[in-house]
Amino acid sequence: MNSFIYKFAILISILTFILCIFGGISIFTGIFRSVIVFIGILFTFFIAAQIINLVLVINNRKPKMEDE
Repeated sequence: MNSFIYKFAILISILTFILCIFGGISIFTGIFRSVIVFIGILFTFFIAAQIINLVLVINNRKPKMEDE
């Protein structure tokens, strides 16, 4: 799963770099933007995984049965 996330992030970063170059933006700025996009995608997947994990933990909790 992690390799898919990294491949996806790299693919989008390369696409961002190419679009920056074709848009007339300098190479340094294009690389900087690509790095920011890469980090942003990894951060988004990390936050999404944490939220899914939290929801699964909350849903799997069993309510306490009180003895009568």
